[in-house]
This record gives sequence, structure tokens and C-alpha cells, in this order.
Amino acid sequence: MAPEPVGGAGVRVYVPGVSGRRYLARSRHLLPVGAGSGGRLRRGVVALHGAVVLALFDLNDAVVSRWRGDPPAVWESGSLPWVRSLEEARAEIVREYRRFRAEGGLPPHDARIAGLEPGTTEATDAAPVDQGVWRVLILVANGRWVPETAERFPATVAALGACPQMTTVGFSVLEGHSHIADHADPNRGALRYQLPLVVPGDPGDCRIRVVDRVIEWREGESVLFDVNVMHEVWNDSDEDRVLLMVETAMPLRFPVSLLNRFVQHQYRYHPSHRGMAERVAALAREGAPAGVAGG
Repeated sequence: MAPEPVGGAGVRVYVPGVSGRRYLARSRHLLPVGAGSGGRLRRGVVALHGAVVLALFDLNDAVVSRWRGDPPAVWESGSLPWVRSLEEARAEIVREYRRFRAEGGLPPHDARIAGLEPGTTEATDAAPVDQGVWRVLILVANGRWVPETAERFPATVAALGACPQMTTVGFSVLEGHSHIADHADPNRGALRYQLPLVVPGDPGDCRIRVVDRVIEWREGESVLFDVNVMHEVWNDSDEDRVLLMVETAMPLRFPVSLLNRFVQHQYRYHPSHRGMAERVAALAREGAPAGVAGG
């Protein structure tokens, strides 16, 4: 079974996977609706591949811990050299997003792009939204640009040109009076960058807790954190909170960086992420802007 967080507002506290059977059970549990539609054999192969990826996550966690020590939960945004260019482009990025919405664009419920049904146990496991709605409009899925969505945001795409090793890029939209419960993503070795574009309400209405640190989002002030630590999100305002979100590999020294990049590449085979780029593109072609599950 994939590592499951236990405890509350602590650092990484996991019960490690102890058998291939448990990894396989976890992989089957997270398979998107329709995965392996070619039959039981095909679905079994997909589940087995997912179990291998979950085991790789644990291996990468052990190696990073051994050679990197305990990386900070919250990083200085200046740790990544391309952050400044995104901050400088914020106004144009906001204009593009507002134009998208004015033209009738609406990112769907986060579960749809993962191939899961909103409100199901599988969907909650992928993204524990226990109040309200979380939507994310995806431009890059599993390291691949999605032309059907990216072409609507040329200035944003240009600003992202200096960002290497992007695995996921999108607009994270948390509706008013929404809450994403305490959780940690399974892929240690990845960082999540957030550029607050629209932060409604009073100061502190829109915030994130990363381990024991509460960060109030402020428009234009970047946030960078380790996705593998416990984090929790609130929007207590009446309107949508909008962030530009970029997931990228954690800066690590050679040779640990090689393993980490390989594992981050394999994330596209995680049970709930497999085929994500294709689903995003399909939703866009159907006329529904595309979104994704994530933290």
C-alpha cells in the first residue's frame, strides 16, 4: 500500500508500504473510471504498473531522506531562478484568466480529469475536498503541454518558458467557502509553486497551512513548498481564489537528482494520473475547459 499519512499537523509521518499486495490494492483503488477498458487483463496490467510506481515513490523518499536529510517544508521562493519572471508577468496572466472566464470557460470539478466520479471515496482519496469545490485548469499534464488549453494563454505560456522540469502547470481555483483537508502528496522530491493571482475576502480568508506554518495568500507573493508534507487549504471568502500552480522537481545534488527526475517522470503512471494529458485534451475538445486533481 502507498504510504498513508497518520497524525495531525506534523511533518512527514508515514506508515511505509510493507508488501507488494498492499501496493497493488492501493493502485486498484485509485484507478480512473474506465482504466484498462480492454478487459480484466488490461486493467490488471495497469494496476500492476501503478503499484510499481507507488513502490518507486517509497524508494525515492528513502534515498532523498538519506542523502538530502530533511528538506524544509516551506522553501524560499527565490530558490528557483524563474520565479521572478512569473511574478513580473502576473498582471498579464490575470488578464488572460479573466478573459477565459468571460468567454464562458469554467474549469471542471477536480475529480473529472483524474477519471474519477466526484464525491466518491476514490475522488476524496485523490483530493480530500470536504467542503465546497476545487477546480484546476491544466496547461501542462505529466510534463506535456496540452495545446487545447495552453493555446488560450499565450502570455502565460511565454512566462513559463524559463521553468525547467515542469510536471504539472495549471490555474488552481478554489471556490468560496471551500476546504481541502489535511493531506500530503505521495511524490517526495517535488515542489509546488503557487503564484496568487486573485485572493478575495479579508486578509487570512484564503490561506494554506504547511505542517505547522499558516501562510496567508497575498496577490503577487509567491509560495513554494514540499508537496510531500502535510498541508491544508481554506477559502473562507465568498468568491473564487485563483493561483497559478507549477509542480517541479526539488533541487537535489547529483546523483540523487537523477533518481528523483526519473521518479517524477514516472508520476504520469500513478493510478489517478495515468492518461491525464489525454483526458484534459478530450475535455477541451468537448468544449469543457480541463482541470485536474491535486494538492
